[in-house]
Amino acid sequence: MTTPGPAPSPRTTVPPCAALLIQRYAELRRLALCRTGSPALADEVMQEAWLRLAAQTEKKTYRWPVNHPLAYVHQVVIHLCIDCGRRQQRWQCRHGPACLAAQIASQAPSPYEVAASQQECAQLLQAIRQLPPRCRQVFVLYRLRQLSMREIAEQLQLAPKTVEHHIARAVQACRRHLQGHGHTSR
Repeated sequence: MTTPGPAPSPRTTVPPCAALLIQRYAELRRLALCRTGSPALADEVMQEAWLRLAAQTEKKTYRWPVNHPLAYVHQVVIHLCIDCGRRQQRWQCRHGPACLAAQIASQAPSPYEVAASQQECAQLLQAIRQLPPRCRQVFVLYRLRQLSMREIAEQLQLAPKTVEHHIARAVQACRRHLQGHGHTSR
């Protein structure tokens, strides 16, 4: 008479549906990833699926016999993905707009930057007004109207070198004026 071997430990035996989850893990995780759109959520779904399948089989809490275990495991994963999506939606409804607004950095300048820019513009306009008339005229045509040096020379009947000289003089005067009022040069 042979003596039976040690009884299998409940921890070493894997319930059939849970074993199927292990065998098809990569396929089922891809399914969860496609449904949730997030690797972290897909992992969460797979863990929850394992816990449910293992618990149901150990407690034999099936509502009806499982005739197609793979289809059943697929449905468990799909339903958990749906539950996960619903949980995400509820969280977004409760916390979404406020939390998202706090996480997204604004592209708009801060009120300080707006005020500093306005002050710098005012100082620049003051510097331009203080230029000699011909120098100011050349500078405005070049920087604001965006005419070329040649076009300015033809329009004002000046030598191209004179136009270049007026522009350089205006730029230096504006830079000095801005630095004198605490603005850094760009």
